[in-house]
Amino acid sequence: MVEVTEGADTVYGLTEAREARLSPLGGASDERDERRLLRDARVGDPVAFVALLRCHEPRLRALAFRVLRDPDLVADAMQETAVRAFRSLRTFRGDAALGTWLFHITYTVCLDLIKKSDRQLRLVQRTSSDATLQAPDPADLVAAEDQLSRALDTLSPEHRAVVFLCIQQGLDLAAAATVLGIPYGTAGSRLAHARQVLRKALSDKEGGV
Repeated sequence: MVEVTEGADTVYGLTEAREARLSPLGGASDERDERRLLRDARVGDPVAFVALLRCHEPRLRALAFRVLRDPDLVADAMQETAVRAFRSLRTFRGDAALGTWLFHITYTVCLDLIKKSDRQLRLVQRTSSDATLQAPDPADLVAAEDQLSRALDTLSPEHRAVVFLCIQQGLDLAAAATVLGIPYGTAGSRLAHARQVLRKALSDKEGGV
């Protein structure tokens, strides 16, 4: 049996034969498959755990990137998320959905990385002069996407997270608050503030969006 150690590489270090066992699942999020995988993973089956994690990995990675805005840190976050999730899986009681639980672990990992990283200042806000560089053409969809990305960069990691969860992932405020580990009212305040900042940042650009 493959054991999970300090490095999450071990979690993914499966032989080709073991990985072949995952193919029938095909990344599907079928509830019966998830329950089966969760049951096996909780008793220490690393193959089941990897399959379970892969079902949720794209959204977890997207959250990590939204918070960290740094591909190198995102890779570190995904490894650490895998380690923490594997170690804590036996204590998962199902009070929240598995995806919500994994979102919370990922978010916590991201905040820990920010605190430890000497790149923290670059992750909080860019100067207004940076935000005005390469002003986008409102008629160009690619430029509009870049404009939105720059507007998001003016938010703190905590505010970017609530935007991702509520606006991009469609979670309600209660679920987002659970993921972020904050009161419902705080999640609502962060979302309202983020929307206000984004509206202003986008409307201040030439042409607006």
